[in-house]
Amino acid sequence: MLMRIVTLFFLLSFMFSCKNEKQTVVSKEKPVLKETLPPPPVEFMSKLQTETHTIDYLFRNTNFSITQVEPSAVQPVIAIMGTERVPEIKASCVSPVRLTFVGDDGIVCDSEMYMGLDCLYQEYYINGKATYAALVTNQCKNYLTNLIMQANSVKPPQPQGQ
Repeated sequence: MLMRIVTLFFLLSFMFSCKNEKQTVVSKEKPVLKETLPPPPVEFMSKLQTETHTIDYLFRNTNFSITQVEPSAVQPVIAIMGTERVPEIKASCVSPVRLTFVGDDGIVCDSEMYMGLDCLYQEYYINGKATYAALVTNQCKNYLTNLIMQANSVKPPQPQGQ
């Protein structure tokens, strides 16, 4: 009988000790990162500035694109692009717009603009390969945000009644 009481006592004390513990689960999961790319060198940005005469903007998830062909429109856009190193590139970031820089000899480079929560950078692609990345300047962000808002406000063409 004494053995049953002792066993019961240990079981009850074990059950109460388990109920009183607060179990908190803290996620220590880090965001998945992509390989960090070097910032674009001065020579590359100079080449982009001197060789580009057209910028094509392709807005994702819209039926909208823009082509700028006037030097008075193209050159200022390149001038406000950032050259500061991106500390980390998250794999979860999404690009709302792709830019293609075109010169006399064809495509100078392509660029993906990543704009969103914890994502504000640009990746430059040369011959289809991500080569450089830079933080987006506030001027560039404001300019592209305005273009994206315009793209989102354009309604897709309606099919003609048959």
